Amino acid sequence: MSAPIGHHDMGTLPAIAASATLPQKGDRIHAYWERQTHATVMLLVAKGHMKVDEVRRGTEYLEPEVYKNGSYYEKWAIAVANAMLEHQVLSNQELFEALGPDHEDPVQRFSPGDVVRVRHASHATRWRRPHLRTPGFIHGVCGTVDRYVGSFDNPE
Repeated sequence: MSAPIGHHDMGTLPAIAASATLPQKGDRIHAYWERQTHATVMLLVAKGHMKVDEVRRGTEYLEPEVYKNGSYYEKWAIAVANAMLEHQVLSNQELFEALGPDHEDPVQRFSPGDVVRVRHASHATRWRRPHLRTPGFIHGVCGTVDRYVGSFDNPE
């Protein structure tokens, strides 16, 4: 009996492994932020704030959609942020301040009568912890939009 695989272990699936092409070293030039992310990991490891294995563990525990759609260094950045929060090297407030304000203009995504499903909190959405706005017991619940009352700034 084989152990179940996670969404991160796609290389063990024959169809995926057969079609996978590995990039050649030097195939592309990494963006400045990617080089910064890599350097940050190496510095944090050298200073004893985390272990390299925590990047792997952190990326493996990303939600499947984030893991599938995130770039290599986006996954690293999320894993490092989570590790720093876990080790209390960084607070939620410090992380939020470092990310800066959310510059996206709010768009009315739903209208009265739309059928919707409450989604799970995701690493792909803006970080707003420790105050979770959606109680966990309603994640995945379907319903119909009754009315739209506007958008509100986060007071934190």
